[in-house]
Amino acid sequence: MGHARALLGAESTDAQIDLAKQVASQGLSVRAVESLVKSHKAGKPTSERQSPAPTSKTSLLADIQEKLQQAAKTKVTIKPGKGAHRGKIVIDYYSLDDFDRIAAMLGYTASDAH
Repeated sequence: MGHARALLGAESTDAQIDLAKQVASQGLSVRAVESLVKSHKAGKPTSERQSPAPTSKTSLLADIQEKLQQAAKTKVTIKPGKGAHRGKIVIDYYSLDDFDRIAAMLGYTASDAH
């Protein structure tokens, strides 16, 4: 859904279709699609062989955050810390079953509690 929403920003249906083909062939993230649409609107050429690389730590973290959310199937937030290589990863859960599922994904089992 996020990919489709980003593609709606393209100026024409033809552009949306062309960009969608590129997105599908490269397996681009939503953030990368947003960047692709923005550069396409600005008239910059897009290459079908190269995906737009994240341009800053912020976009890289956003891309990683999105991939973690897809893997965990829940909201994940990456909060950079004040130090150069510090921060927090926050994984939301909405029920005890959800917590157990996420904990199991991370390798924790109930028998580990003892």
